[in-house]
Amino acid sequence: MAFFGGGSAKLLQLREKLVTCDRLVFLGSAAIGRPLIYQLARATIMRRSPHELADFEALRGNLYFRRVMMTMTLVWGFGLLAEAAVAVALVMILSVHNYLIVAPIVGYGTMAP
Repeated sequence: MAFFGGGSAKLLQLREKLVTCDRLVFLGSAAIGRPLIYQLARATIMRRSPHELADFEALRGNLYFRRVMMTMTLVWGFGLLAEAAVAVALVMILSVHNYLIVAPIVGYGTMAP
């Protein structure tokens, strides 16, 4: 990406935000009706306790459960998209030095509960 942008410092600062597709994967999974949060939770439960997997999968038909999984997926997708937008804004208004100080704080702040 930075190569095509002429190797500018601003594109180099944003390379991780522009290259990762996790934002689009979350939103795309919601768009096709297969929320990624469900798949991630299922994989975690399968590794932790295969016996609990049947209980978790039984909830799949529950309308409230499906709505919660969809909502969580959308919140993550739009949250990650907002984080990328904030990073772009910060790159445009801050010096490289200040961006390198502020960006991790913003990034970790978006992941905090």
